[in-house]
Amino acid sequence: SVERRAEPHGADERHDHEHAAGHRRELRFVVMGAVAYTAGRVLDWTIAGDSVPTALYTVCAVVLGLVVARDVAESVRARKLDIDLLMFVAAGGAIAIGELPDAALLLTLFCLGHTLEAYAMARARAAIAALGELAPARARRRVNGDIEEVEAAALTVGDVVVVRPDERIPADGFLIVGS
Repeated sequence: SVERRAEPHGADERHDHEHAAGHRRELRFVVMGAVAYTAGRVLDWTIAGDSVPTALYTVCAVVLGLVVARDVAESVRARKLDIDLLMFVAAGGAIAIGELPDAALLLTLFCLGHTLEAYAMARARAAIAALGELAPARARRRVNGDIEEVEAAALTVGDVVVVRPDERIPADGFLIVGS
């Protein structure tokens, strides 16, 4: 018997472009925040005054806090507790107790991890979509002893599909005869 395939998530090209644009925009903010944090940390270690490092930590915390705040707003609207909300609260707590460098570091690492995860997911989604492209468009279906060629999308559960050696398999199913 054969099971019908579903369309891959990445089939909508406009949807994929919107995801990619969002990831690039978020990456720019993460890089800007990470540069501000790193510069602040280097200056914190090398100069006696702390006004410039504090300003850089503030820039980092504000920029990356806004990135996280967007996701937090979605979580709050959906009335769910997730890691974005927890990190936002942790960063706010660090700021409240006067640990701005720690808040900036927390937001930098969290946003960097979030952005890298998004890129990995986008690549995995593209790879799965590419695998879907390899499936043949047509299939040979056995009906009452005869073989007819049909669109692979027309296969339904229970159809018997004939696959010859070295051919790509047009649908998921169970092996009835052969190896």
